Amino acid sequence: MNTTTLILTTDLVWSEGEVGLNATLVGLIDEDLSDNDLQWNVTVAPPLLPSLTLTLERQNTPTAPGEAWGHVLSLANDGEAAWSGHVNCSWGDGSSHASVVFSVNVSETVEAFVQGPAKDGTLTCSAAGPRVAASSQSTASDSLDISTAQFEVVAGGQPVPLDGPWDVGDVVRWSAVVRNVGSSDGTVALEVADGDDRFTSSSIQLGPGEASEVSVSHALSRSGDVVWAWSLISNDGLLLTQAGNATLLIQAPPTLSASIDAVTLDDEDGHVVQWNLSVASSVSREVTLEVGHGVQGAWVWASSSTLLLDANALTGEANLGFVDAENVAVRVTPIDWTHGDGPLLVTAGIQPARAQVDLTLQPITVPVDPVAGTATTLTVEVSNSGTAPSEPMTVRLVSSGEVLAAVNLDAIAPGDAEVTSLVVDWPEGSLIGIEAVVVHQEERTVSQATFQVVVPEAESTFNVPWAGLGLGMAGGLVLLGVDAIRRRAPESSSTARPASSGTASESKASSSTGPVEKIEVACPACDRTLRVPGDYSGAVRCPDCRERFDVEAAAPTSPQQEDPVEAPAEAPEKVEIGCPACSRALRVPSDFNGRVRCPACKHEFSRAEAR
Repeated sequence: MNTTTLILTTDLVWSEGEVGLNATLVGLIDEDLSDNDLQWNVTVAPPLLPSLTLTLERQNTPTAPGEAWGHVLSLANDGEAAWSGHVNCSWGDGSSHASVVFSVNVSETVEAFVQGPAKDGTLTCSAAGPRVAASSQSTASDSLDISTAQFEVVAGGQPVPLDGPWDVGDVVRWSAVVRNVGSSDGTVALEVADGDDRFTSSSIQLGPGEASEVSVSHALSRSGDVVWAWSLISNDGLLLTQAGNATLLIQAPPTLSASIDAVTLDDEDGHVVQWNLSVASSVSREVTLEVGHGVQGAWVWASSSTLLLDANALTGEANLGFVDAENVAVRVTPIDWTHGDGPLLVTAGIQPARAQVDLTLQPITVPVDPVAGTATTLTVEVSNSGTAPSEPMTVRLVSSGEVLAAVNLDAIAPGDAEVTSLVVDWPEGSLIGIEAVVVHQEERTVSQATFQVVVPEAESTFNVPWAGLGLGMAGGLVLLGVDAIRRRAPESSSTARPASSGTASESKASSSTGPVEKIEVACPACDRTLRVPGDYSGAVRCPDCRERFDVEAAAPTSPQQEDPVEAPAEAPEKVEIGCPACSRALRVPSDFNGRVRCPACKHEFSRAEAR
C-alpha cells in the first residue's frame, strides 16, 4: 500500500467561525469507494481585536433639569490591536448628551471629560467604531432622579408639511403641536433632515401642561419623492414622541417664459410694447413686470406692475411714450420664488422717436421798407419733421449779438408747424443781418436773412427855380420903372441912358445867381435817367427798380448865364414785374430790357425771367 500526501491551496476568503470541509477522490479505479470521501470541521479564529473597558465617573449631581452634568470617561484597551472611534452619550429618549473621540493603543488607558444638560432618567455612554473583542465592556451608564419636562407631539403625532404643492426652490414649512406633560418647565425644538441637510427651528419654552406650535421652514433643493427625517430636540426635558419620517413629492423647478410680440409707434401714445408671459408650475406664481428702454446694463424702466401667472399665458401692453432709443426691454422678476439664475430679461429693437425742429425766417418785413428805430414785424415758421412731439421751446431774433425779440412756443406734434410773428425795433445800419435761433434738446437751429435799410430816393421830376424867377421879376420891375422916368424926362435921356444901362447890368448880374444846377445820372440796373443836384454826394435809389447806388458831386465851374428853364422830360410808362426768388414786386420802364437786382433778396434777373 502506497500513501501520498496532498496539499490544497486556495485563495478563497474564509469567514470567521466553524467551517465544514469535504474532500473527494475522483478519477480512480477503486473497488472500495467507501473511503474515497472525507468530511471534517475546522474553526476560523477571529482577527486580532482590541478589548475595551469603558467606565463612567460622575463629577457632580445636578438638582434641576438643564444643569450641566459632567463625567470622566475612562477607556482601557487590553486586547491585541489598537482602537479609534467615538464614545457617544445619550438619554433614554434618544436625545444626545455628549460625544468624544478616542484613540487607544494596546495596553493603554485614555480618559476624557464630557458634560451636557441634565435630565431625569438614565445616561448611557457607548463606544462606536471598529470591531472589538466579545469580552469588551464598551458601555457605561449613570442615572438621575429629578423633576423634568416631558414633551410629546399631539394632533397626529408627527409634524405636518405646509404651503404645498412644491416645486424645486419653493419653501416648505414643517409644523408640529408639542405639549409638556412633565412636572417642570422645559424647552423643545423641531429638527428635519434630508441626508446631511439639517434644519432646526427656534426653541420654545413650555410649562407643565402647556402646548404650542413649533415650526421650521426651508427651501427644497431636489425633485422627486424625498424622505425627510424629523425629531424633537430638548436639552432639559424628556422626549416621549419618538423620531419619524415624512415623504414629500417635489416637482421640477418652475419655468418662466416671456416675449415681446410687437412694438408699435402711435401718433398720440408713442411706443407701445405688446408682451406675453407664461409659467410652467404646479401653483400660480406672482411676478413683477417691468417695461423700459435703453441699452444693456443701463435700462430705464418706464412702468412696473405685479402680476399673477398661472397655467394660461398672459398678454398685455405697456405705453412708453415717444422713446429716443434703439431697444426696449421686458424684465420679469419672481416674487418669493426662484427662476434659474434670477430675473428673466427679453429685448427688442425699435425705431427711435425723435423730434426734428426746422426753422425758417421769412425774408419779408412789415412794412416792406423798414426804417431804423421803427416797429417792424418779422415772420418765423417752426416745424417738426421728426417722429416725436417737440418740447416747448423759445424762438429768439438776434442781430449782431443783441436779442431783438423772443417768443415761447408749446410742443409741436410730428408733421406740424407753428408760424409766429415777432415785432422788433429795427436796428441802425444800411445792411441788417438777423438770425432766428431756437435751442431744442441741446441742439441749436438757426435761420438767417439779410435786409437793406430804406435810403431816401432821388427826385426825377423838374424843380421850379422859384428864387431865380423872383429875381427876374424884380429886375423887370426895375427896367419898367427906368423906362417910365425916361419918358417923363426926354431931355435928360442922353445923360440918363448910361445910368439905366448900369442898372440893367446890375439886375442882370443879380438874376444870374440861381439854385444849384441838377445833373442827369443813369441807374446802373435799369438805365433809368435820374436828375440829382450837382453838388450832392451820397447814395440814391432808383424809384423804378429800387437799385441803390452812389453819386459824386460835379466839379465847380465858373459862373455863367443861366440857361432857360427846361420842362422835365415825360417819364416813360412803368410796369410791375415780380422777383423770381422772393416774389417782391418791382416797377420798371415798359421799354426796359436789361437786368434788375431785387433790393430785398439781392437776386439779379432779366425781365424775361421775371414773374
